Amino acid sequence: MIQIELNKKYGPVISDEESKLIYDELINLIDNNKTVKLNFKDIITMSTKSAKRIFGEIYFKMKPEDFYNRIIIENASSILQEIIYDSIINYSEGENK
Repeated sequence: MIQIELNKKYGPVISDEESKLIYDELINLIDNNKTVKLNFKDIITMSTKSAKRIFGEIYFKMKPEDFYNRIIIENASSILQEIIYDSIINYSEGENK
């Protein structure tokens, strides 16, 4: 399992710029059949657009059970969890533009 401490690598705010880097890193790891633990410790916020780019797009590139088995979210605040969940739901409803 690969562990990524988002704050240490990308800073406390996940914006569009960071989301592109995170997405690219996750896609590379997933394509190589890796399981990834994303540690959200000390992440203050993430834009909805960033969450859609990362989690919405990846969720729909994978089978849902693979997504939940291979991408583990750790130490995300309830607000960040809601942003991530909403990004997947909104992406699935066609709000991915």
